[in-house]
Amino acid sequence: IIINSLKQQIDNFKKNNRWKLLLNSLNENFQKLWYLKNHKGKYSKLIEVVSDPATLVAAYQVLKLKFNNIIATASDKTLDYLDNKWFLDIAQKIKTEKFKFKIAQRISISKPNNFKIQLLTKDNFKDRIVQQAIHMVLKQIFESEFLSTSYGFRTFKSCQSAFVQIRKNWVGISWFLKFNIQKCFDKIDKHRLISILREKIDDQRFLDCALKK
Repeated sequence: IIINSLKQQIDNFKKNNRWKLLLNSLNENFQKLWYLKNHKGKYSKLIEVVSDPATLVAAYQVLKLKFNNIIATASDKTLDYLDNKWFLDIAQKIKTEKFKFKIAQRISISKPNNFKIQLLTKDNFKDRIVQQAIHMVLKQIFESEFLSTSYGFRTFKSCQSAFVQIRKNWVGISWFLKFNIQKCFDKIDKHRLISILREKIDDQRFLDCALKK
């Protein structure tokens, strides 16, 4: 029954009504999050949500929509060839702590009009499905903590919506300064990041999975 249901979700998503199916799937999966708080008021058993095949399918759907079916993996394969067995196998590996991310490729590119070399990480696209599932869980927990003026990597927020707010609310300002933090993600303090996650999460298996290299 699980296999047939999962296969139907994937097939229906590939055919039509993708946005409707995606939103319904996400809502059903994450309604359970609010029942996972323990006596400390922290979220526990989040690994059960991430390892739910339905969550992984929802993550798959997000990536399919985001990249419009054209982004390939390091092995030059798209996500179209994945079947329900793959989702069930990965779900079991995550739940039993046997899942491991594959080694990502580092690519050096030169910036235009600049002699500096920029390193880009090209990870395995199937690993991105698990990363997206983790991201969706974390977003449900921490989204409300972010400032309304924060527009980076947030749902329904973009450069365009930021400019709209600037034009509407920041009147009478002549100058705007743009800053770029050098190697921002490379220099994030992992220990500080863990401590922030622990403020709301009490699930070591989930944290181990999220912070795997």
